[in-house]
Amino acid sequence: MIKKIILVTVSALLFTVGAVAQSQTEAKRFFLNAELSNLNLKFTPAPFEFGVGAGGGFFVIDNLAVRAQAGVRFMAGQDGGNSHTNVDFGVGGRYYLKGIFLDALFQGANIGVNSKGHRKLEVGVRGALGYAFFLNDHVSLEPAVTFGKFFMDGSKFQAGLNAAFSFYF
Repeated sequence: MIKKIILVTVSALLFTVGAVAQSQTEAKRFFLNAELSNLNLKFTPAPFEFGVGAGGGFFVIDNLAVRAQAGVRFMAGQDGGNSHTNVDFGVGGRYYLKGIFLDALFQGANIGVNSKGHRKLEVGVRGALGYAFFLNDHVSLEPAVTFGKFFMDGSKFQAGLNAAFSFYF
C-alpha cells in the first residue's frame, strides 16, 4: 500500500513539473539567466577554472528558443603556470522536453592578456544537457553538464558543470 502511495505521489509530482515547464516554454516568451560555469570537471589538466555568465533567449516556437550568452572565465595554472581571463560570448539555441533541455552554442572567446602579454580570439562550440527545476511560474534552477571544444591552438575537449537561475516571462 505504501509503495502505491509513493508511486502515485512521485508520478503526480513529475507530471506537475512537466506541465509547469511546458507553460514556461511556449512560443513568444522570453527567459533570462545567470550562471556559474566550468566547475572543474574537465579532461584537460588545470588547477582552477571558474566562470560567471548571463544570457537570455526568445521562444520562437513551443519549447525551442534562440539565445545569446556572455560570460567571464578565470583560469589559473595554464600555459606553464600562468593565469588568464577569458571573455566568452555565444549564440545558439535551446530545446526543452518536459524540463530536460539540450543547449547548443556557437561560441567565441576573447582570450585576455596573460602574464606573457598574449591575446587571441578563439571560436568553438559548446553544448549542455540539463534539467529545469521550476521553483514557481517564473523562476527555475538549472543544473547542467556542459561539453565544448575550441578549434584553435590545439584546444582540447572540455566538460564541466553549470548551475544557473533562469527567469521566464
